[in-house]
Amino acid sequence: MSENRITVNGRSVRYLVHGEGKPMVMVHGFSFSADDWINCCGNNFEGLKIYAIDMPYGPKSRSDHFMPRNDDDYANHLYAIVKALNIENPILIGGASLGGETVLRYLALNYPATAGIVVGPVRVPSINLSRIKVPVMGIWG
Repeated sequence: MSENRITVNGRSVRYLVHGEGKPMVMVHGFSFSADDWINCCGNNFEGLKIYAIDMPYGPKSRSDHFMPRNDDDYANHLYAIVKALNIENPILIGGASLGGETVLRYLALNYPATAGIVVGPVRVPSINLSRIKVPVMGIWG
């Protein structure tokens, strides 16, 4: 697992990367960080290249923070990160809470992705889910 930084839209973004194969982007929830994905799920996913992104929110994230001006700001920022890292059609995993919402908004904006998995997303009624064109698995509970 390597820890890296990239500047996107003038903001420093921390991310972890490991493996080779189809890209999978992991987006944490508000109270978490990229490290929590690795602590929870490990980093050995055969055939996948894992990108765990420290998003610009929450107390544990070590990326530059910002407050969104509109509902899609974090999804747009995620797309800018994916584009800057030259990630093509990733599988997206988001959660819990704000991470799941960010992934659903990314998908509803029809940014490039193969599929999505969301865990306990918040504010789902405010997202036009009918715009999503890839398979999505949602986990609530």
